[in-house]
Amino acid sequence: MTFAFALAGALAAASAVAAFALFLRLRSLSYRVDKVSRVIERMATGNLAARAMLSGSDAAARLADAVNAFAENAQQRQEAWMQRERAQKRLLASISHDLRTPITSILGYVGALRQGIVGEEAPEEKERYLDIIHRKAEDLTALVDDLFYLTRLESGDLVLDLQTIDLAEVLRQSVLGFALQLEAEGADVQIHIPEEPCLVRANESALRRIFSNLISNSVRHGSGKTAFGVDLRSEHLTSGPLGECYQVTIWDNGQGFPPGALDRVLGSGRTRVDGSFSGRAGLGLAIARDLTEKLGGVLTARSVPFERTAFTLTLPRAR
Repeated sequence: MTFAFALAGALAAASAVAAFALFLRLRSLSYRVDKVSRVIERMATGNLAARAMLSGSDAAARLADAVNAFAENAQQRQEAWMQRERAQKRLLASISHDLRTPITSILGYVGALRQGIVGEEAPEEKERYLDIIHRKAEDLTALVDDLFYLTRLESGDLVLDLQTIDLAEVLRQSVLGFALQLEAEGADVQIHIPEEPCLVRANESALRRIFSNLISNSVRHGSGKTAFGVDLRSEHLTSGPLGECYQVTIWDNGQGFPPGALDRVLGSGRTRVDGSFSGRAGLGLAIARDLTEKLGGVLTARSVPFERTAFTLTLPRAR
């Protein structure tokens, strides 16, 4: 009987110890979970930098890791969104300025014509005014068209149908489209495009727009150049995912761009929309960049003013 009582007492003591130990564990777990809960509450008020710092590998620690991972992802998304918002504001400010300039010019010349400042006795001057108004209206239309096109690209609404295309032929036709402008500039034009087909998987309309924007950029903004060139060559890149590819380089020796300017539009760390460039130069380069990425290629640039400003489009060969 004494043994039975002793055994019962021992079991009761052991149970009490176990219960107390469980109580302590639950109390500790409750404290740790409550600590995570307070971090979640801080996150809910907008403090995405809050983190739950718990050691160990219990359920509370795993919960803290999950909450921290969520907070890190949310913070990165918020920072990307804020960066995009800042870039869009810069873009809107730039576009507003570039829209206002031709509109102001058009209104000024129209006002002069309406007020009779240039009358019928000076038909040549009147015709010059009308030509200026027409050119400004064309610039305005092109700027708005580029803006809408870039908006479609940025929003993902533009779907490109990829086909096997002769890159050399599309490039050749694109250069011919600017033959008159290049000839009028008097620059030494150097074209090196292979006669044999250079096949890539791409969209012909997108390629034409890329080449048009890059060549137009040189024609419009490469002032002071004495040479302009286009090179198409086959390459085997040992680094990166492109491997067997074709590279198109469009270059000139004009005024180029200031240090760092091209990196803000074409660099790996840039935002999707950038207001660093003015007017069609910025929109055209941004469109060329985004279209190149949609085609699975890479667009890079390097500029040394009055020495060489070059844009290089790299596309994988068709398999």
